[in-house]
Amino acid sequence: MAVTVRADSDDPAQIAAVSERCEADTRALVADVCRRQADQGLAAFTAREVAERIRDERRASAHSRLLRSEEAEAEAEAVYDTVLRRRPRGHQDAEKAAADARRRTAHYLLERRLGQLQVQRARMKAGRAPKWALADWVTACQL
Repeated sequence: MAVTVRADSDDPAQIAAVSERCEADTRALVADVCRRQADQGLAAFTAREVAERIRDERRASAHSRLLRSEEAEAEAEAVYDTVLRRRPRGHQDAEKAAADARRRTAHYLLERRLGQLQVQRARMKAGRAPKWALADWVTACQL
């Protein structure tokens, strides 16, 4: 998720750098939590839980960022204006429709960027892969 909103999807070097940072940050967070666990069996369970929570938080953060994007704002404004043209006194309906349009646009943008990231990573892997290996944690960052 972090890579989709922080890296240029057309720049393999930037994708690699942000992915590396994301992997290092995620590993550090998970390792820190696991170190605090006395029971190693519980630590393994906790590691997965922490990784999933990090993924979910990054997804929410990426979505929140995209809600404020130029594209989402433009779509919301267009929908707002359209609703008001049909019902000149329907300000509440226009606000609700604009908010819904903003959310749909942010979701679409996130899915599109994830798709672009997958394509770019496949290209990198096929011929122009960076020297570091993508770990499972990086994959978790994009889920």
